[in-house]
Amino acid sequence: MERSVVPPALYGGRSAHRLAVLPNVHRFRHGSPVNTEPARKYIPLTQRPYQEIRAEADKYREMAATARSATAKRGLEALAARFSALADRMEAEQTG
Repeated sequence: MERSVVPPALYGGRSAHRLAVLPNVHRFRHGSPVNTEPARKYIPLTQRPYQEIRAEADKYREMAATARSATAKRGLEALAARFSALADRMEAEQTG
């Protein structure tokens, strides 16, 4: 994979603001990234399996454990709690 650097002129001439060009990402003339990968169809949470939602809650818990600020930690823990509650409710509905 070829890696190149965006010319510093796009970022006010400051060489500290070089960005590597990633695969499947192109840049407009002014430097904004544009993702060229096809978009996945959105599936509402209530239509996903409860196991998938529980896995998302676990991811948020892992992120909360490594959060650098107390605000981020509280927010991620709150998201994990909401995802867990939804997964519990959906599991109860699906298993009877």
